Amino acid sequence: MKICLRCNLTYEDHQKFCKNCGQQLQNIDGDLNYNEQDNSQKKKKVKQKKSGKKTGIKILIGMLVLGIGIAGGVFGTVTYFNHRREIKEFFAPEFKVGETWVEDGLWKITINSVTETSERDEYSEDNPNTIYIVNYTYENIGYESEITDGLYVTLSGYGDIIEASGEKSQYYYYYLPQLNSPEYISTGNKITAEEAIVVDTLGTFTVKLMLSDGKGKKLYSAKFLCEVP
Repeated sequence: MKICLRCNLTYEDHQKFCKNCGQQLQNIDGDLNYNEQDNSQKKKKVKQKKSGKKTGIKILIGMLVLGIGIAGGVFGTVTYFNHRREIKEFFAPEFKVGETWVEDGLWKITINSVTETSERDEYSEDNPNTIYIVNYTYENIGYESEITDGLYVTLSGYGDIIEASGEKSQYYYYYLPQLNSPEYISTGNKITAEEAIVVDTLGTFTVKLMLSDGKGKKLYSAKFLCEVP
């Protein structure tokens, strides 16, 4: 027995096409079962494809989430340490000219005077508008390091210079040959040094120092308010 799947009409086995629509007839016992199985297999393949796509999407989403998580972790770590540094700087003690920063078992640092100078380095291409000579003393009262020969304090190299305008100075070091340069000193010694501080804005500026304990375990911060006479 055969059937037309379009018209749903049945025919004898010797008939090949539907008299009503011309559609090729299907064998009810053989071809029809085969088509149903074929359709079933097609449905399974479609499901497998959909499942594969879903799995691929899940893997992609997982990788994106993992990547975001790693990036977030790195960003969070950097932000955390930057935040800690900002907090340390915010709560750093502030000293005026003549006052001493003392860290027990490490150092004593005092800015003695701040004076403007007209001296310039004749061999330098830079010709800044304003230079202040900062005279300061530092004493080693127990600072030790396996890397250096002792305590070394430089105002322009170990911190930031904040000008009267509130902006950070773009200059880091200016050489004047007549100045007493800082040196490494061992425990029990002290030295009076001088540095040329270059600023674009006239007036009182701030020296922000950040020094290590010599063992790389802790940082210490202080602010020196350099009032200009």
